[in-house]
Amino acid sequence: MAAALALCSCIGPVKPPATIPVDWSARQVQLSEIERWGLRGRAGVRIGEEGLQIRMHWQQHGAQDYTLRFYGPLGRGGVLIGDARGIELQTGSGETYRGSDAEQLMQEHLGWSVPLAGLSFWMRGLPYPHRPFELLHLDKRERLSRLHQDGWQVSIGEYTVQDGHELPARLQAENGALRVRLAVDRWQLAVP
Repeated sequence: MAAALALCSCIGPVKPPATIPVDWSARQVQLSEIERWGLRGRAGVRIGEEGLQIRMHWQQHGAQDYTLRFYGPLGRGGVLIGDARGIELQTGSGETYRGSDAEQLMQEHLGWSVPLAGLSFWMRGLPYPHRPFELLHLDKRERLSRLHQDGWQVSIGEYTVQDGHELPARLQAENGALRVRLAVDRWQLAVP
């Protein structure tokens, strides 16, 4: 009994691994350096009373280069590809649309859109650095939990650890009648 009490008294609070920063400034620097990443997950999109469930595979190859594949019910889906030349949306029915604005292409051809530039930062637990933001709230571990940016209210409900980085596992973004919930099944950093 005395040995058990002695053992318990030696155990302090569980600390995060040394590679995970515990203050917001260090966390921002560390996460902003991740420019190449990928994730697989699910998204629920609700516009008013209508809803859509999709599976997604997002690969970010740099600041402007990405491929976002999404799959809906009955094989519906598509691919959104962005690079320095512009944006291309390929639908599941074989149509291809090109433009310079991902949100506009999504809105015109899917009926909804999200700010992909901002979302690529929110998904890493960061505010989008090129636009003002407000209502920044950090959790007890100084991770982003809520912010308001460009009319979007973003909440991060859960984090996971991947390669020494704490990254969002659950995120919700709302803008008026549009609500998007994202659940990350798997992160991959430094996507080739």
